Amino acid sequence: MASTGLGTEKRRQKEGDATEHRKNFTVPCLDLDTFLSAKVKLRQEGFLDSNMKTSLDFAIQTLEKFPASKRCDVSLTFEGERQLVRFTAGNPVLLYVVRAGQKGPELHQKVPVGSRLVPSCLSESHFAGHRCRDELESCVDRARRVLSAEIESNPSSQSQLELRIVCGELQITYTTQQPQRSLFVCPRRRVCFGKTLNLEKLLETKTRLERSGEMKEGLLACFQHLLLNYSQFQEENIRVLMQSDGELVEIVCGRNGYHSTQHFIFTDGQNRAHSHRVQDMELWETFEVRPDTEGILSVKQKLKEKECKDTVLLSNLDISERVFRHNPLNEAMTLQVKGQWQCLRIGKVGGVIYTVSSEDGKTRTDCCVYCDGDAVADADIKSIYFSVHSCQNQSRSCFTEAKDAVKSKHQALKITCNNCSITFTTKGVPDEIKMIETKCQFKLRYITAEGLLERKCWMEKEKANCQELVACLDFLIEKYLNNPEYPGSVCRFILQGNKEMAEIISENPCNKSMQKYIVIRDKYHKVSIYPPLD
Repeated sequence: MASTGLGTEKRRQKEGDATEHRKNFTVPCLDLDTFLSAKVKLRQEGFLDSNMKTSLDFAIQTLEKFPASKRCDVSLTFEGERQLVRFTAGNPVLLYVVRAGQKGPELHQKVPVGSRLVPSCLSESHFAGHRCRDELESCVDRARRVLSAEIESNPSSQSQLELRIVCGELQITYTTQQPQRSLFVCPRRRVCFGKTLNLEKLLETKTRLERSGEMKEGLLACFQHLLLNYSQFQEENIRVLMQSDGELVEIVCGRNGYHSTQHFIFTDGQNRAHSHRVQDMELWETFEVRPDTEGILSVKQKLKEKECKDTVLLSNLDISERVFRHNPLNEAMTLQVKGQWQCLRIGKVGGVIYTVSSEDGKTRTDCCVYCDGDAVADADIKSIYFSVHSCQNQSRSCFTEAKDAVKSKHQALKITCNNCSITFTTKGVPDEIKMIETKCQFKLRYITAEGLLERKCWMEKEKANCQELVACLDFLIEKYLNNPEYPGSVCRFILQGNKEMAEIISENPCNKSMQKYIVIRDKYHKVSIYPPLD
């Protein structure tokens, strides 16, 4: 019994020593008044040694820059030579620790997430007041992407992860209760300019790096080289990578994923800056295979082996395969497929060239047919060239329009129909070009709800982005479903929306006066018809 009492006494003595060397402050918020009051109290009690004063002053300067949301429901811990000090404000969600680093005091943030770490644990509020080093992909977005990829590849790891983000002055750790693996996110400095290098923003970047302490002698030499030779870096869509003193700074002009010109600036042992320019001339890649299903799929396989990330190019390749599958044209044509930053040329027959591209989210097909002779002849206009699209004019097809236009002997003729255009031209440079654009016109024997539904199916397939025109069709369909007495013949409906017009015309065998109706959708998404049908 005496032995047990002695052990209890020693344990109490240790707990007392621990309490004696720990100072706790319970406060409503980590603001300036709180810190100054605590500083006075620590000085009076003789605990404000040099280490603690340095840490406390650093905490005051750092947390003053934080928004109020990051100074409530938090805790702050730092140590002096003899005592540990902790401030607790509310119910801590964020845990702050100030500790000595290589360059002085550092603020570390910790977020306990419980049993599982998932992307939703990363709240934007945790990053409030932070300016990310990467202007193209923020550290929180990158961290979510890295975490999502890890969970997708190993779903059971959610309860065993720790995620550390280091971005400039920000050091934040998300941790589960028993972490066994660590993920690290350390974005490098990337600055996004407009189309070309801007001198004012370049100087702002230099100033920011100087203030943050990142601008050392070697990196300064790189910036000076860039500023002194500023006129040599005025191309569009370039990437400038500067390296020195263990730091990388990337400047991006134009598109993010691909750059036609790249500049590399670096320093030698004497901190003298040198630059190297790399020009990408392979915007067009040629494949001498037939542009049929087998040929297009073989091209796609080669792109996959090269880890092509141009999703627009891959999508347009799939569309091209559907369009030219089992089409006799693929024996006598060259196919050009445009992506976001790369173009492909498939085939080696130059007389007929089809180009598949994307504009404003819509896929379009453009064809160019080179004709012999001094003018486009009737024999040059073949219906097979028009077989790659569905004509939007059921009264007078684009093929018929082209046949009629060629009677006037043009050196070049271009006809545009929905998302397709076909140009017939002589092999020289034509003096002028005849332009024809078809109307979107549906012709019905009688206007019925069933007939309108068939036209809606065509519209949704061929004009997928014309939601306002589809809404006008829905309005008419509803009217004809609810009232079969609406006019079925000798009438004409004109629909307007999405900066386009479409017409629905019934047959008029007796050439009577047509009743005309206008159907429009206003800015409040309300569809109206004039004159009213009811």
